[in-house]
Parts: sequence; structure tokens; C-alpha cells
Amino acid sequence: MNKILLISNMYPSNRNPSFGVFVENIHDQLTNSNFDISKVVVNDNNLTKIAKLLSYTCFFLKIIVKIPFYKLFYVHFVSHSMIPFVLLSYIGIKPRIVSHVHGGDVKLLDGFSRNQFKIKRKIVQRALSISEKIVVPSFSYSKYVQQEYGVSADKILVYPSGGVDLDKFKLLPIEREQKLLGYAGRLIKSKNVDIIIRALVDLPDFHLEVVGDGNQKNALIELTKKLGVEKQVKFLPPMSQSELVLWYNKINTLIYPSDSESLGLVPIEAMACGAQVVLSDIPAFTELVDLSFNVCIVKEKKPEPYSKAILEKMDIENQDRKRIIEHNLDIIRKNYSSSVTLKSLKNVLF
Repeated sequence: MNKILLISNMYPSNRNPSFGVFVENIHDQLTNSNFDISKVVVNDNNLTKIAKLLSYTCFFLKIIVKIPFYKLFYVHFVSHSMIPFVLLSYIGIKPRIVSHVHGGDVKLLDGFSRNQFKIKRKIVQRALSISEKIVVPSFSYSKYVQQEYGVSADKILVYPSGGVDLDKFKLLPIEREQKLLGYAGRLIKSKNVDIIIRALVDLPDFHLEVVGDGNQKNALIELTKKLGVEKQVKFLPPMSQSELVLWYNKINTLIYPSDSESLGLVPIEAMACGAQVVLSDIPAFTELVDLSFNVCIVKEKKPEPYSKAILEKMDIENQDRKRIIEHNLDIIRKNYSSSVTLKSLKNVLF
């Protein structure tokens, strides 16, 4: 069996329990499957510029020092984590690499510098070219990587980032708050959390819990005050997965008006816990529709269509809701259960 080094510039810690948690899930699944796997990771995203520079310098040096001792390198977030391999490739050092792309890795997201992305794109282009295999979270992202980076389909593995652990993400015997909405994820511009907040103006009886952190948090707090809905909105820090399970079981509907997702694991986890979901019209989410998930897709990124969709979800009868939950769970078991999806990754890494 290959001796594997997992590399990622996002990995959770006690202080940041949601920071790249899917990478930890994959690591733990492989460890539990008796893979000989070690890791070099960055697990803190709240650093000053100088501290971040030092952190990444140590990160890159650790990678370089360990190269002679491993047969295979499994690298997450290629635009950052692959930099040492990209540089070494120009002097002929090209170890076996399986790269795993995520979200803004390969795609320019709203709110990020276009000039910085030009540099990132060149790194990614080289990184993908020197990778033995490329793992992507969804079929829509596979298509995107093929079109934008000229990667052949036979070089790509579609694997949903660890999948969903159905022993953990499940229905619990707790009472659901019927008029509680939720969002969990990064608070950045491309997530469009402001649309949910604006939709509350037409939903005075509803409350929203926003789980996560990011550079838009203060602006979103100010927006709640400006719109007079601050009593309807509660901002919560990032949660561990065990905390998220309880939260998914508490909320009625998860709202995700994102501009772009490579997979959208959060809505799938929420559905596994019985929550309804209202999603934006993007390829990763329409892929869920193609799989026959019962989800609500909102075509316009405006508050009014979202408030309308939320109210429509409230009109679903209890018996119908039970059927929807079981229907969605059946699809998750077949397509996203971690025990099912891990097999394809193991075949690549073995």
C-alpha cells in the first residue's frame, strides 16, 4: 500500500472547528480504512499578514522536506497547497500527486481580486498538469475543470468531498422550530447572505440563524440594523459537526443563495437531518435536482423570490414532509453516503 502524505492549507482545529472539516473527514475515513496516511496542514485562518506568511513558509518547507519519504501526495486546495510542487516541477522533481480541487481554487468568485486570480490560475494550470489524478466534488465542477483548464475527463474522479456520514447526520427526536431559517458557511460576498436578511422584511414572523464567520460579517450585522430586522437575526460562531447536527434538526429551512459551489455539502447534510432547503440556481444545486432531490431552486438572486419560496415550504403538510425527508434520505444513501463514496477514492489512492 502507498505511503500517503495528505496536504491541505485548510484543516480544522478546536478554535476553528469548521475550517476545512471535510478534509479532516476524508483523512479520518482513510485512516479508518487502514491507509498509511500522514498529514501536513494549516489549521488557523485568523492570522495577521506576517503570521500568515510565517505559517505558509513553514507549511511549504515541511512539504519539501517530506517529499523523499512518501510515495503519493494527496493535495487539497491546489492553488495554495501545490505551490512547492509547481516550483519543483520546473527542475524536474515530479512525485506522484493526486490533487483535490475545491470552490474558489479554480474559479473566480465575486469579491475576490481579478489580478490575484490570474496568478492563481497559472499555478492551478501547472498543478493540474503535473497531477496523476484530479479529484473534483461534483459532475458540474468536473465539466468546468475540463472546459477551463483543458483537463481530459479520464484524468478526473468525481468524489463528493468525504460524503455524508449518516451515522452522524441524521434525524433526532427533537422539536423543530417551524419558523426558524438557517444559513451555515463562510460569510463572504459570493454567498449572498444579504439576500436572506433582506427577505426577512417580508417575513416578520420568521427568525434566521447565521452560522459562520468571514469578512462580510460586520456588514451583514449592520444590514440587519439598517433594515430593522436585527431582532429576527442571530449570528452564531462556526460549529463543530456534532453541533451542526443538532442545529440542522432545529431549523425548518436552510437557505443557500450562493453564486457558486463546487458541491454544496451543507444542504445535503441538512437534508439528511430532515431540514428543507431553498437554493440558488447554480450548476452544483441543479445537479441535486437531476438526482431527483426534492429541493426548491430560486432562479433570481433577489429577496422577494426567496421569501416566496420560504412561505411555500411552510405550506407543506406534515405527512408530505415526512415523505420528502425519506425520499431525500434515500438519494443521499445511494449517492452521498461516506461509506459508498469512499470506495472510488480508495481505488485512486491504493
